[in-house]
Amino acid sequence: MVVQYSVRCTASGNKPEPNHFGDVMSLRETSCMLPDVFKNPVQRIMLMANGNLQRVLSAYYNLPVSVEVVYNAPEPSDKPGMPVRYSRDINL
Repeated sequence: MVVQYSVRCTASGNKPEPNHFGDVMSLRETSCMLPDVFKNPVQRIMLMANGNLQRVLSAYYNLPVSVEVVYNAPEPSDKPGMPVRYSRDINL
């Protein structure tokens, strides 16, 4: 499955903004074109939450949301200097 994520930059001075997860507080417009299989809004929220899924779902349902970590381990990498990736399983 391919998820296309596009960003339109509107920084002052026509300079592109950094490509990071600062889109929550920056002056940019974001859009996401997900495959048609994601018809449920909660599925789309879960796919696009950038590290704040627990807070977003809590606000959506107006209820506390807890997370139980089942598994959390770094993945082996053959590329030194690259950011560490983790394999995680949780119960939400």
